[in-house]
Parts: sequence; C-alpha cells; structure tokens
Amino acid sequence: MKRVAEQRARLLQKLGVSDPVEIADAAERLASWRNIGALHNPMPISLSDSEMAAVMDAAAPIDRRARDAFLREVFGELAKHEVIGPGIIGRVVRDIQRRHLAPRTGHNVVGKWD
Repeated sequence: MKRVAEQRARLLQKLGVSDPVEIADAAERLASWRNIGALHNPMPISLSDSEMAAVMDAAAPIDRRARDAFLREVFGELAKHEVIGPGIIGRVVRDIQRRHLAPRTGHNVVGKWD
C-alpha cells in the first residue's frame, strides 16, 4: 500500500498538482476518461441458443484466423439494433459473411495449382 501511495505522490508531483482541489479535479478527469472506454464496450447481447448457433454456423466456412474479426463485426452490428430477432441476425450475418468470403483480388493472388 505504501508503494502505491509513493507512486501516486510522484505522479502528482510530475503533473504539478499539490492543492487538494486540484487533486480532486484530476481524479474526476481520470474517472471520466475511464468511462470513455465503456462507450466502446456495448452492453452484452442476449441471443437464444438457436440464434447463437446460426451465427456460429455462419462463421464456420470463414478461415479460422479471420473468424474472430467476423464475429466481432457481427456482434458490433447487432449491438446497433434495439430489437434482435432471427430476421435481423440473418441479414447482418449474410452481409458480413459475404464480405469475409469474397474472393481476394490483387497483388500476388494465384490459385492452388497455378
């Protein structure tokens, strides 16, 4: 505990904060900055077993290295909807799956037997 107090004292000294009012203000600002991270982590999404199975089934044909990005994108998009049902899930999964399964074009792309 003493070590933490010493670290806080050094930090406050570096910041030039010595007045108790300034310390309280700095603590409030720090707390508000921590809450900014909460905006990037939306509330958990509640899906039924069949809805979750549909999402996971859609993720199956995607390369396992890209599967995490696919699932993050799906759940990020689902979080934007107030009401989630099979129709919304189907449309979101379909659109995102198409982007992830699209054939790659560009530099250094050859077939397996070319």
